[in-house]
Amino acid sequence: LTHTDTRRLFTETQRLAMIARDGGCTFPGCDVPPAWTQAHHITDHARGGPTTIANGTLVCGHHHRTHTRQGWRSVMTDGRPAWLPPPWLDPKQRPRTNPRTRPG
Repeated sequence: LTHTDTRRLFTETQRLAMIARDGGCTFPGCDVPPAWTQAHHITDHARGGPTTIANGTLVCGHHHRTHTRQGWRSVMTDGRPAWLPPPWLDPKQRPRTNPRTRPG
């Protein structure tokens, strides 16, 4: 493993790159601006997910704390962060993006 793979916290440079890509909280329907977001591992760091831009997305504190409990899961689709809704909300679990953030 490289240093990048073992470090849990995103660097300021990585966060700036995610701000440029994401433009704010990527959770569907959220309008929280980049300054109020946190960097989130798409594949959890504890499960081996690297601390990289390709495995990160911006989310507000509320969605960072509650998405798992609500049944949502983050994914990367064509290099863009997206969210899979819980089966009770969408049985096909189609990826959803936030149209308020930067378009692809």
